[in-house]
Amino acid sequence: MLQRLTLEPTLLSLQDLPVEITQNVCEYLGDASLLSLQLVCLGLRAKSYYIFGQRFFPTIKSSLHSYSFQALTQIIERKGLATHVQNVTFGLEDPGLICPDHRDQVLQLAPVHTSAAADDEFRIFYVKNLVFKCLLKKVLKKCPKIRMFFIGLESQHGAVGVITALFRSPVPRTCVSQMRRA
Repeated sequence: MLQRLTLEPTLLSLQDLPVEITQNVCEYLGDASLLSLQLVCLGLRAKSYYIFGQRFFPTIKSSLHSYSFQALTQIIERKGLATHVQNVTFGLEDPGLICPDHRDQVLQLAPVHTSAAADDEFRIFYVKNLVFKCLLKKVLKKCPKIRMFFIGLESQHGAVGVITALFRSPVPRTCVSQMRRA
């Protein structure tokens, strides 16, 4: 006679496993499977968070667009992800850091010190640089394993006009130097 098999709630599932075992399982998953696992439930997301950050966030590519800055800020605000960030790349392709609809509000934020600063384009440039500087400062402060910044066009790889900083362990937190065209 066949017996009916029922799943009892006492049976173990992936959610019930200890964090260490869940992380070991996650190391063998492909990228798409790991992303899918993050969406299953909060318990599995928390248990696989370390492997998720380790795999997807050692290098972050960003542009000078406000959405890109917002995404980078959200990544570095999450301690579990910020600890894995080692390299940050900023492309200088400027699709517009400031939305044209908010241009007047941005101009109100920019100080007017001299007659040269009265030019709207200069004031917008000033605010863009201020935002970029604040973001770099935040990245340095919140990402303990940061080793390299690459700032420039990807097509320039090592060309003149690219700003780079290479950090070794322990992180010296030195200023970023700029190479100028001869």
